[in-house]
Amino acid sequence: MRIDKCVVSIEDWQMQSSGKPFKVGDRIEWSVWKQSNNPEEYADDVDFIYENFGITVPYKIFRLSGIVLEIKSEYYRTEVQLIDEEVPVDKLIYEKSYNITEANGKDKDKDGLRFASYRIALQDCILLPEKY
Repeated sequence: MRIDKCVVSIEDWQMQSSGKPFKVGDRIEWSVWKQSNNPEEYADDVDFIYENFGITVPYKIFRLSGIVLEIKSEYYRTEVQLIDEEVPVDKLIYEKSYNITEANGKDKDKDGLRFASYRIALQDCILLPEKY
């Protein structure tokens, strides 16, 4: 399936563990799943979530290729929330993003905010079923 443009989110740990650096203008090919499988966790403008360990997720995995049009590094602050009024967990709250020209997973925290993900706009995309 051809898609003119789409947006992919890559979480910091995915890129740091085994992601390959990329830059604006590169043609990429990634395993992804559709954001609509987990809408509470991702922004409305994100179409796909990068998945480097696809065999373990309960969602259908696709192979996406496209040309990198834009890269944003996203920063969050942490807020403690209670689950069932007993268990404290850290919740990430989006604060700021920066346009960058290349991504390598080595972004540093800044201005008291934590680097958490990349949001990548792609063009001239092709989406195919993943083969495992």
